[in-house]
Amino acid sequence: MKRSSTSHLSRVSTALLEALAAEVRAARKERGWTENDLAERLGSSRDTVRAIEAARPSVAAGTLFEAAYVLGLPLLGGDANVARIKSEAQARLVLLPGRVRPRRLEVNDDF
Repeated sequence: MKRSSTSHLSRVSTALLEALAAEVRAARKERGWTENDLAERLGSSRDTVRAIEAARPSVAAGTLFEAAYVLGLPLLGGDANVARIKSEAQARLVLLPGRVRPRRLEVNDDF
């Protein structure tokens, strides 16, 4: 039995990927663009556009985000919200350590 290409992802991740893929496909068709038209605008191949629209997780995140941007699809609530999210994350990072080291397990060998 063939495994799904998203079988390693959580249900939420799979659903988000499928939703974005459907949005990209719908937006492309609403503009009357072919797969080749979108591929040209992305600087990628038609196979990449097909992979995006098939919700394949092998597509680079940057390429997926660029497709959404080129098609005018708002991600994370739009540009203003993205800037706010980034700013808040950077503020949290300032308070966190620069490196995270693995925790050492204490071995209790006192039998």
